[in-house]
Amino acid sequence: MNRYLGIAFLFAALWFGSLQGESIKARVIATPQFNLEGIETIAIANFEESNPGDLFGKDLAGYITNAMVQASMGVGGGEFPLFQTLGNCASLKVVDQSQRDAIITQYEDQLRGLTGDAYAVKIGELAGVQGIITGTINYNFNDQNQSVGKGFLKVKAIERTVNVVINWRVLRVETEQIVAGNMVTVTCRSYKADNAVKDAIVAKFISNLNQDDLAPGNTFDVREAVQHLLQKSGVQVSAALATGTFPQELEIRRPSVDDNMRTCADRAMEAFENAKDAEDLEPAYKIFAGMAQSNPFAHELNYNLGVLSELVGNYSEAAEFYDLAAKTRKKETLYKDAAKRVEKVLTSPTLQSCLTPYAWPDVPEDVCAPMLVTLAGCVAYEEPDENANSVPIPADIEMTIIELAGEWFLVRLPNDMEWFVHKSKVKVQ
Repeated sequence: MNRYLGIAFLFAALWFGSLQGESIKARVIATPQFNLEGIETIAIANFEESNPGDLFGKDLAGYITNAMVQASMGVGGGEFPLFQTLGNCASLKVVDQSQRDAIITQYEDQLRGLTGDAYAVKIGELAGVQGIITGTINYNFNDQNQSVGKGFLKVKAIERTVNVVINWRVLRVETEQIVAGNMVTVTCRSYKADNAVKDAIVAKFISNLNQDDLAPGNTFDVREAVQHLLQKSGVQVSAALATGTFPQELEIRRPSVDDNMRTCADRAMEAFENAKDAEDLEPAYKIFAGMAQSNPFAHELNYNLGVLSELVGNYSEAAEFYDLAAKTRKKETLYKDAAKRVEKVLTSPTLQSCLTPYAWPDVPEDVCAPMLVTLAGCVAYEEPDENANSVPIPADIEMTIIELAGEWFLVRLPNDMEWFVHKSKVKVQ
């Protein structure tokens, strides 16, 4: 490292970086709860219900189908880059509901008299799929008198709570074996007074509530509320089975560094900002990791390494970096929140099989040595002598400084060869 001391004199006084950072929006793979090994194509049967006339069973099948199709298409941040690599959890192919209905109509005679799992498995056989989703729906609602509002604006209203319980399962068509399943319980509420004036007070009251807990539009129509909850249930069933993606925005911090490291930090920030795939993130990783070798407890560097690891799907590695950053900067909520976020992902039972870890490159010792850019007419020499063997170097080629020797730089060229260039033929960046 002593050979870099002479290089430091090429730069100005200390610069203390701000916490200003760069953010990136990316797609993140959502790993499912179950890995349906051996099932590549799946269909959804109409769910059984206590009152078949409601047709909720067919509606739920449609909602699950739509959610799984969207997951397979990468809906959810599809315009953003994906830095993670999908492992053994390939996206499921889903039979369209209209195609399934056509099969039911065409083979009505073969399906007549079948119920429950036998009916679902037969549909799976006729559709030529390996898996079939089926299950049951139950719903109820109850009304209670409540006082809503505050002070003299408190009024009497009816609170309606609608509950939907879905018991779903996946059957392997060949063996009729249940390979996955769970129960989904969803609830929503709505409020209604007995006149328009009171309803206005109720509207003010519910505007302060968690909107996810409310029926859409504060509807008092039970069927509309059930449809809303079935749609939410369909998304949950899909998330348990289908590998999908969702958008996520992550930000790295500009590290506080001395002036001789400023250009290096800028290169890392620029590489991060312009990255389109995991390989594009490697320069930033190498630079931050190189800086961290000499300052292993720098919270900004550890946080940045955590962000890069999270982006490529190395969640265990990210958790370690975030945890170290949080411990060395205990009041920084950003670090704590990041640690909690990846710890939650690490609880996924299919994480290891669904994501392929990304192998970062080795970090060279001189990763933060200043870079030189060649000017027009640059020539590199085997020795610091213009009579030595030489090769022409095109303009605007970046080279790493190894050491300064009088009027000459010993540099590492892009092909990893070490040559000498004269100071007059390069500029430091």
